[in-house]
Amino acid sequence: MLIRATASSKGRKAGSLQKGQKVKLDGESLAGTGAVYPMVKKDGDGAYWVKIKAPKEGYVLYSSDDDPSYTYIVPCSQ
Repeated sequence: MLIRATASSKGRKAGSLQKGQKVKLDGESLAGTGAVYPMVKKDGDGAYWVKIKAPKEGYVLYSSDDDPSYTYIVPCSQ
């Protein structure tokens, strides 16, 4: 999976992830929980992108209007 510098499939490639690799979300910290409310952006093509801060800062594809039943990253607890 590609990490993009911007929330767009046309954004510059910032890195890549291996299947099953864990990421750290970038977003608003939820006080006292250790959890983060993720930063999500929708691009002009109807795709949703989630901002991450590790292992490399950037955006990864979460889902797309082309296939709304499929999500590209899987939430999990630490």
